[in-house]
Amino acid sequence: MTSAETLGTETGDLSEADWTAASWADLTEAREAGVALRKTGANPTQAEVDAASDAIAAAVAALVAAE
Repeated sequence: MTSAETLGTETGDLSEADWTAASWADLTEAREAGVALRKTGANPTQAEVDAASDAIAAAVAALVAAE
């Protein structure tokens, strides 16, 4: 399993209701980009996988709790 797949799986436990719409949208975009990278049928480079993983991790770190 790649690091992007691992992060995608781990973020599945997060609930949209707990976070602001804007920060959740950023996470959703990052996760969807990671999924798209795996579904292209091409073999992504390690740099592409690392970038997707980093984007997901950054989006998780930037989540803002809903009030």
